[in-house]
Amino acid sequence: MRCIFEISLEQPEIAKEELKRCLGSRIIRTEGQMVLATCGNKDFARLAYTNRAFEALFSCRNDELEKAIQEYDWQSIYRDDFSVRKARRHGEWLSEEQIASMIWKKLKAPKVKLKGSRTQIVFFFGRRAYCGRLLWENKKEFLMRKAHLRPRLHPSSMHPRLAKACVNLSGVRSGSIIDPFCGSGGILIEAGLMGINITGSDIDSKMIERCRINLLHYGLTNHVLNKASAKEIFGNYDAIVTDLPYGRNTKAIQRKDMKIFFKRSYVCAPVAIVMVASGTHTKELLGKWKVEKRFTYYLHKSLSKTILVLKR
Repeated sequence: MRCIFEISLEQPEIAKEELKRCLGSRIIRTEGQMVLATCGNKDFARLAYTNRAFEALFSCRNDELEKAIQEYDWQSIYRDDFSVRKARRHGEWLSEEQIASMIWKKLKAPKVKLKGSRTQIVFFFGRRAYCGRLLWENKKEFLMRKAHLRPRLHPSSMHPRLAKACVNLSGVRSGSIIDPFCGSGGILIEAGLMGINITGSDIDSKMIERCRINLLHYGLTNHVLNKASAKEIFGNYDAIVTDLPYGRNTKAIQRKDMKIFFKRSYVCAPVAIVMVASGTHTKELLGKWKVEKRFTYYLHKSLSKTILVLKR
C-alpha cells in the first residue's frame, strides 16, 4: 500500500526515520512536508513527527490534473460525504471549489461536509500533483504530557514528542526497553503508553520517586524502577533509550563512568538510542557500539543535542 504522509518540518529527518522503523516504509519521494512512501502496516498512532497520513490515490503532472480527476473512480472511496482541501496552495492550479465540483459530478447522491467529513480528499502540489484520502490525523495528545502538566515536574525532562520519537527510532514494537537515566520518567511514559515493557533506573532516589508517581498518574502500573548507577546496568532488553545528563546534571556522571556505561550496555541490548549534548566527543566513549544514524535536535540558542542510533 502506498501512503502520503504530511510530516512536521520541525524534525523532518526524524519523521522519515520513524516511518521506516514504525511502519516498515520505503520512501519513494519527498517534496517539502509531503512524503510518498510504501506502508507495511497502519500503526500511525505511534508516529510523533507526522501530522497526517493519507491513502495515496493517484499522482499526475500538474497540467494533467483535470484529466486525472475526471478519470478516477471517486465512488470507490466515497463514504457518506466528502470535502476537498489543498495542502499546499501556491501555484495557479485548480481551486478547491473547482476540484470539488468535478468530484461531485462523478458521485451518486453526493453530499459535501466541510468539517469532519468521512471522505477527506487532499491535494498536494509540487513538481507533481498528489491526491490522497485521509486515514489518520495526529491529535498530538503527547502535549498533555509535557513536564509541567505531570504530578512531579523536573525542568530537564525531555519533550514528550521527542521522547516518543526516540522510542520509535529504537524499532521496538512490543518488547522491552530500559532507560538507565530515567529521571522523572519522560521516555518511560511514552514507551509504556505504546504497550512496551519499561524498566528505569537512576542514581537519585528522589528522581525514582518522581518517576514512579508520574508513571502511575498515566496508569502505567506494570514497570520496574531501580535506584542504581547507569554503569551498573544489567539484564536483557530489546533496546536502551536514554538521554545522558548535560550541563549541571553532568555531575552525576563523569566521562570514565560513561565509558563503563557504554561497555556494560553493549551486552544488554542490540540497539541503543542515546541523546548527548552536541559537541560531546563520543568516539572514545562508545566502545564497540556502531553509529547507524545521528540526528541533531535544537533545544535553544546555546544548546543542541545529538541523537545517536547505535547498533551492536
